[in-house]
Amino acid sequence: MIDFLTRTEVIFTIVILILTIAIHRFVTWSAAKLSKDLNRSKLRRQYINRYVGYLLWTLSTITIIFVWGISKDGFWTALASTFAVIGVALFANWSILSNLTSSLYYILPFHLR
Repeated sequence: MIDFLTRTEVIFTIVILILTIAIHRFVTWSAAKLSKDLNRSKLRRQYINRYVGYLLWTLSTITIIFVWGISKDGFWTALASTFAVIGVALFANWSILSNLTSSLYYILPFHLR
């Protein structure tokens, strides 16, 4: 029974990876063709490729995690904790940059006199 489950999970994982690669290549090809037809910049095409790739591979990773039977509660808890830590770090950076900017506004007029 365990052999069958493992084999099924491996097959599903391979199918998910192949589909993700195929969809990503199709989107890359479509973006290149469309940007060429509409005379858009190469940078815009790179942004589309990058962000669609991030989205596709993230969804693919989440799907593979669920295929392998990782508990959904544990996964969502770990994901929420990760985003909470990132949010606190971004808030701390924003606070530090805010303090530096305000100190520059305070000090700069005195040096210009």
